[in-house]
Amino acid sequence: MLSRNIDGPLACCQSSPISQQLCSFFVAVLLGAAPLLSTYWQDRQDATPLASSTSNPPLLGRKAKAIADAAAQYPYIPQRETPQVFLVTQPGSLPAFGIARRGDAVLVYPEANLAVLYDQQTENIINVIPLPGSGF
Repeated sequence: MLSRNIDGPLACCQSSPISQQLCSFFVAVLLGAAPLLSTYWQDRQDATPLASSTSNPPLLGRKAKAIADAAAQYPYIPQRETPQVFLVTQPGSLPAFGIARRGDAVLVYPEANLAVLYDQQTENIINVIPLPGSGF
């Protein structure tokens, strides 16, 4: 039987069955972790525009409280934290939420590490995403 000598990064995988298994394991781990890391990085990039954007202005006062109270009726929404509420005026600046529309509200719960997209017309929660890091 002829044996090929492979040079390069996978040369160690040809030495013994155990090193072949270890090499296969590490390749599988790297391939499995790549989508997770990609998703984390994309979410981190997508959440940044809301924190620094003037195109999606914050809502204050009674309007913000009314939206926060309406969203609080749903499970998994933090009850002991007052959110920061933003009005969506440019949905394209918030791709992390998926289907954001003009007039929706984004409720940001920094302590709970959550951002909630709330549709004011239908009074429904559209999407909930985790915030990267410790919030905005």
